[in-house]
Amino acid sequence: MFVDEYDELRRRLAVRLGSADAAGDALQDTFLQLAREGGRVETIHNPKGYLFRMAMNVANSRRRTERRRLSIVETQAIEAALETPDDRPGPAEVAEARSDLQLLRKVLDEMPQRRREMFLAALVDGASHRDLAERYGLSMRMIQIEMKKAGDLIAERFGRAKIIHFAPEPRETSKS
Repeated sequence: MFVDEYDELRRRLAVRLGSADAAGDALQDTFLQLAREGGRVETIHNPKGYLFRMAMNVANSRRRTERRRLSIVETQAIEAALETPDDRPGPAEVAEARSDLQLLRKVLDEMPQRRREMFLAALVDGASHRDLAERYGLSMRMIQIEMKKAGDLIAERFGRAKIIHFAPEPRETSKS
């Protein structure tokens, strides 16, 4: 009877469930359940109604299982998101950074103009000591001294040891 009424059951279930795929899945699971029972069914007065109700119960059970599974996945995703550290600075860090920036501006204003320009060219633009020496007509050693003085002044004003360190650039060695 299941095989004979399959198309009609599938159509009715599809209307009721709102999906032909869900109806097909429910009927497949219903068939498997019937096969497991092996014909040990007592007298059924309305076999079509029984099969339809059985398929609806299977479909409802599948939906509950999927909701639980989805709920578990959602819960795990939410927990993972809550455990993920927030790398963004908080209000205290933002305020401290703004204060440090204001202090840096003041310190830069205290520097002689040439030292400030060289310092910013090296720090912001990434100018090498060699580039600065050529641009300002100074020796490499003089550039190193200017960079050290700029870094020391900043460290002094911030009350920290070595905030910015400009290591001397390696000397070129001649290959023979």
